[in-house]
Amino acid sequence: MRKKEEIKIAPKKEFLCEWNPEKLVDGQVKYILSMPNLERTLICEWLKTQIDKLLTGTKYDELKVAEYDEFNKFIADVMGNKKLAHSLTEYIRECVYEDHFLFENEIIENNLLIEKWMKKAGNKAGFHGEWKSRCEGFGWLSLSGEKVFSAEKANDLLEEVLPNCDRTYEIYICGDVLDITCYTHDNPIGYSITVEAGYPF
Repeated sequence: MRKKEEIKIAPKKEFLCEWNPEKLVDGQVKYILSMPNLERTLICEWLKTQIDKLLTGTKYDELKVAEYDEFNKFIADVMGNKKLAHSLTEYIRECVYEDHFLFENEIIENNLLIEKWMKKAGNKAGFHGEWKSRCEGFGWLSLSGEKVFSAEKANDLLEEVLPNCDRTYEIYICGDVLDITCYTHDNPIGYSITVEAGYPF
C-alpha cells in the first residue's frame, strides 16, 4: 500500500514592525487633525505665519481666533477651504518632523520586538547571538548572497543585514525566520532578506 504523502503547511507570515518615517509622520498628522479639540496654541502659531498671506479679507484675524468661542467650527471652516487646509496640514507636518521623540520611540519599540524574536529564535535553535542571513534581488544588479554574523542586539542585527543608505523596511515573522523587505533608491519595489538563528548554512 502506497504511503500517504505528508502535506507540509507553510508557516504563517505575521507582521512584526516597520520603519517608514514618511508613513509615521502621515499617520501622526492625520491623528492630530482628527482630534476633537485641536490644540488652540498650535492653530494660533500657524495663523501667525499665514494671516498676511492667506487670511487678508476674511472674517478671521489672530485676535478673533484666540477668542473664538466655537473653535471647532473655525477649524471646520479652515478645513473646508482647500488652500487653508493644505497650509495647516503642512504646518502640522513640519511640527511633527521636529518631534524627535516620535522617531526615537518608534525605533525603541521596533528594537524591543526584534529582540524578543531574537531571544525566542535563539533559544529554540540552541544558538545565542549567532545568525545566518540570505538576501535576494539586492541593488540595481539584483544580487543575491549569504552571510553569517554575530549580534546580541536588534541594532547590531539590522546593521549587519540592511544597506548603509536611506531605506525603509517591513519585518515579518515566518515560522522561525525573520523575513525583511527592504526598500531603497535602487530597489523601490523592495528586496528580500531572511534571518534565522544558527551557524553555519
